Parts: sequence; structure tokens; C-alpha cells
Amino acid sequence: MLKIAAIDAGSNAMRMVVGEVDKSWHVNALENIRLPVRLGQDVFSKGYLEENTIQQTEEAFLRFKHMAERFDVHHLRAVATSAAREARNNDLLLERVFRTSGIEIEIINGEEEARLIHSAVAHTLDLKNKRTLLIDIGGGSVEVTLSTGRSIISTDSYDMGTVRLLKKLNSESKHSFGKLVSAYAEAARDRIDQDLGDQKIQICAGTGGNVEEIGRLRQKLFKAESNRCITLEELEKLIVLLDGMTYEERMRKLKLRLDRADVILPASIVLHLIASEAGVKRIAIPNVGLKDGILLGIAEDLSKNLRLRRGEYFWQARSEARKLGVRYKSGNGLMN
Repeated sequence: MLKIAAIDAGSNAMRMVVGEVDKSWHVNALENIRLPVRLGQDVFSKGYLEENTIQQTEEAFLRFKHMAERFDVHHLRAVATSAAREARNNDLLLERVFRTSGIEIEIINGEEEARLIHSAVAHTLDLKNKRTLLIDIGGGSVEVTLSTGRSIISTDSYDMGTVRLLKKLNSESKHSFGKLVSAYAEAARDRIDQDLGDQKIQICAGTGGNVEEIGRLRQKLFKAESNRCITLEELEKLIVLLDGMTYEERMRKLKLRLDRADVILPASIVLHLIASEAGVKRIAIPNVGLKDGILLGIAEDLSKNLRLRRGEYFWQARSEARKLGVRYKSGNGLMN
């Protein structure tokens, strides 16, 4: 079966997934890898990527290259998001990675990022005829997408990703931080009101590594049956709990990695505020993200290309048959 792969070079970490496309063009994930390379650490404080971070990225992409070779990957797409978009020396990053690994990174905008994530969510949740609010919390930005079924109504990108906000949370008072996040959340609510009017959100879904971790913490701390959703009441309790812990305590008591222990609180706050402003009580957690949307897009493109080629062969064969028919008829006419 055909092997395909997707790479998401995010602001907080880098991820790769390898998938297998079956005869029906369904994608089955074979292996996932996450590497703690934080591009946003440099970019959101200095505006550019330092040499050490570029080297870490080169090493990460060498690992991705070896993984692709091990699975005999046929098609691969690598994208970078918020931090790479903003880095003044992002051209250097792209050139170094390509020279080291042979993998070309595509820097995508927030709208394309949201489209790919929405595709993955629509493939996982039943969104048919449903008004849906999708909140993707990344390291550099938060994409808020409104849709009806599989059709996107609007997408807005806000500079309140967890790595970016972590800098502000550590350098400003909690009051100033709260005002900043609330302002963004209110802007998101205004957009929802503008697009939907009096209509209510029927499904609210959250995506991103932090949101998935929030689901796992919900299951662990509140003895819930599932990690695939969280209520606003549970999220409020989680925020209070996280706020009362140091990074070290979160790592020790909650078994969080260092690069998750520091950003999980701002992620929880942002998710809660946007969901509250939208008037929802429950957030679905489909456990899919950008890399999954990329995989689906690759499979869809391959399927379309194959259908086009089959169509071309069909019309070419039909044309040749007609030519043969004309020659046959012409021959009969000459003989008569």
C-alpha cells in the first residue's frame, strides 16, 4: 500500500505522522513522532531564530528523513506555522533544512492552517448540518474557525498561542495577562455574533497538543470515562489546580513533560475564555490536528490525480477508437 507522511513544524514542537493509503483511499496512521524543538522560544522574544534552534531543527528533520526512508514514504508534505512565518531569518531555516535533509518546508498562513485542521476534525466528528466552532490552540497563534457542516464560514487567527502568552504570563501581572486574553476572546465572540447572529453553536471542538493533554488530565483528575471532551465547569477546576502548582509540581504530580508543564495553563485559560464567550458548555476533543489534515489532503490529491489520469486514458482510448472507426468506414467506402 502507498505510504504518505506529514510534518508540522510548529511553534512549540515538531511532529511527523506516517500513514498508509488503502484501496478506498482511506488513511491509516502507522507511526507518530513528536520532537520538542520550540521555534517560538526565539521568535516571540527576539524576532529571529538563533543558530542553536536552527541546528535543532536540522537534527529533527534528519530524524524525519530517516523515518520516511524506513517506511518507504512515497509522498511527504512539510509545513511550518506561526513562528516560522514571523522569523526574520526564516529563509535561512528553510535553506538549511533542505540542504541537510532534502525536505522542503512550506510556510503556510493561518487560513490554510485552519482549513487543514478543520478537514481533520470534519473527518473525525459528525459535523453534518451542524454549526461548529473550532478552536485550535498552537504555540504561536490560536485559529478560531466557524463552519456549517464541512463548509467554513470564517477563520480568524489571534496572536495568543501558548508559547507567546507564556512570555507575557511570566513578565506581566496576572491582571494584565487576563485583560489581554479577555480582549482576544471578546474579539472572537464579536466575530461569532457577526457570522451567526442569534444562532447557537451546536458543536465546539478544541485541537492542539495542549487541548489533547487537557482531555487526558480531565480523565485522570476527575475520574471521567473519556478524554475526548471536557465541560467548562471541569476546565475551570483544572485552571485553578494548574495555577496553584509550579512547573516542577505539574511535571511530578501530573506526569507532564517540561515543554507541556509550562504552557498548559495559558492554553487552558484561552480555551475556557473563548468557549465561555461563545456560550458553549462542553468542548469536544477529537485528538486530531494539522498533521492529520495534511495526510488527508495528500490522499485526496493522489485520488484526484489518479481519477484524472484514468479519465485521460478513457478519453484518449475513446478518441483512438473513433479514429479506427472512421478509418474502417472509410476503407469500406473505398471498397464498395
